[in-house]
Amino acid sequence: MIRISPFAGAAAVVAAFVAASLSLVVAPGAQTPAAPSVAPPAVVRGPGDAGSGPPSGPNPDAGRHAVAVLPAEVTVSVRSSPRASVRWGGKALGETPLSLKRPRESGPMDLTLSAAGYLPLHVRAYTFNDDVINARLVRVADQHTVFGYPASLDAGVPETPPPPESAPPEP
Repeated sequence: MIRISPFAGAAAVVAAFVAASLSLVVAPGAQTPAAPSVAPPAVVRGPGDAGSGPPSGPNPDAGRHAVAVLPAEVTVSVRSSPRASVRWGGKALGETPLSLKRPRESGPMDLTLSAAGYLPLHVRAYTFNDDVINARLVRVADQHTVFGYPASLDAGVPETPPPPESAPPEP
């Protein structure tokens, strides 16, 4: 019986890999085979282009990708119900509906919308693209309906009556 070492199979695989690698090495001075030529792509024309001939000469834009040029400014539109005044930091911008022009990618705008009898609303507008903010303000009386709005300090605490006056001790 012939016994084969477990390493013999691995050695055979390594030998085959080395032989294949050596066959890819080209001797110095030898010429490599030429790359196969590829035909240029066919020109597809629409129905209205049937009478026009093929393009003449090389295309100077071949290999370039068309890049869309974005406008330098974006528009941030702010709408609210009810009408509200809009502030950006300490600067009053006007009342809703409002349309603001800003330079593209000039950073976020933290706006505050406020109206009499309503809770102030803080919103953030981004200047990557045109942005529209639709806001609904909440009445102060309905503040308990806003998730996370802090309750007043005396909410839920029963009022305690003052202690009864005690009669002065009799002599």
